[in-house]
Amino acid sequence: MATISSLPTEPSEAGASQAVKAQLRLREMILAGELPGGARIAELSIVEKLGVSRTPIRAALMRLEQEGLLEA
Repeated sequence: MATISSLPTEPSEAGASQAVKAQLRLREMILAGELPGGARIAELSIVEKLGVSRTPIRAALMRLEQEGLLEA
């Protein structure tokens, strides 16, 4: 069970960590060919696959676009 001292001190810390995890997992999926090049990525399907809410997924997708792995 989490204690108060082990919880994030700011709400953004938990969200940022989820976004980073989503970004890393999506990058792995892209590089492994699990997400084929040129295919549209449905945000809701990624949410379901990764078990993360939409906000961290959106942040991860924006970062991957900045890296050149995705196109808007």
